[in-house]
Amino acid sequence: MTIIPQGQLETGEITQQVNEVPEFDLNRLKDLEYHLKILEEVLPESKGIFRLKDGLYEYVYPDSEVGITAAYQQGVAGDLNADGLEDAVALVAINTGGTGVFVHMIAFLNQSGKPKQAAELLIEDRTVINSLKIENGVIYIQRIAHSPGDAMCCPSKVVDEAYVLEGDQLILQS
Repeated sequence: MTIIPQGQLETGEITQQVNEVPEFDLNRLKDLEYHLKILEEVLPESKGIFRLKDGLYEYVYPDSEVGITAAYQQGVAGDLNADGLEDAVALVAINTGGTGVFVHMIAFLNQSGKPKQAAELLIEDRTVINSLKIENGVIYIQRIAHSPGDAMCCPSKVVDEAYVLEGDQLILQS
């Protein structure tokens, strides 16, 4: 550790050191390692961990033509934990071999420029995302959800939701 005598450190040097932490690159979300509880349930040997490559993950069950696919849908950046660093949220859709396409929201914190998964939340099966943004630490999502009586193919109810990151949980705000 270098000790700098008082009065020898310029204000500009402090600003430069703080700004050296890189911004969050949303393109990295397409090539990251993810952990989803649903994958841990259907493929225990995976421990729920998979890596997207160019936004896609595929696994074929042994002796089958059916498998698991996960696809990056979209991501947004913003500060989730009030530390002044740009964090991110990714939406990933996963199909485990049936007809369901389960949309998950995954929060990543910026750890000195490196993304670290902080939380994941199942949004809904076959929901349609209209918009996603982060403002003042709150994740806003507008989506088309299933109303009672809707076929699984055809959600019809527009829903606006707001989530905050608390520890390792994404909490719906009322």
